[in-house]
Amino acid sequence: MSTAPAVELYLYYRAPVAEAAAVQAGFGRLWQALRDSAPGLDSRLLRRPEPRAGEHTWMEIHTRVGGIDAMLESRIEAAAASAFAGVPIGPRQREHFIACAS
Repeated sequence: MSTAPAVELYLYYRAPVAEAAAVQAGFGRLWQALRDSAPGLDSRLLRRPEPRAGEHTWMEIHTRVGGIDAMLESRIEAAAASAFAGVPIGPRQREHFIACAS
């Protein structure tokens, strides 16, 4: 019996450099909301080191043993809508990846 590779969720968006603290606080609220409701979820926030046109590019990485399914992805997005309310971020672009080697 073969199992499908675990899907990892990558979300990226841009925000003004001056809003870096607000983005980090929003991610903290997101993680707080997901921590208890999504056992085994591991989430990270990354930022490109250099701004472009006055904005930073941010990357959220969400992983879980067994992968991120559509239901969990919907919960992440719903929690993000609340967590980032009032934070001036651009559209959240979604990408899905599977691990091939580590």
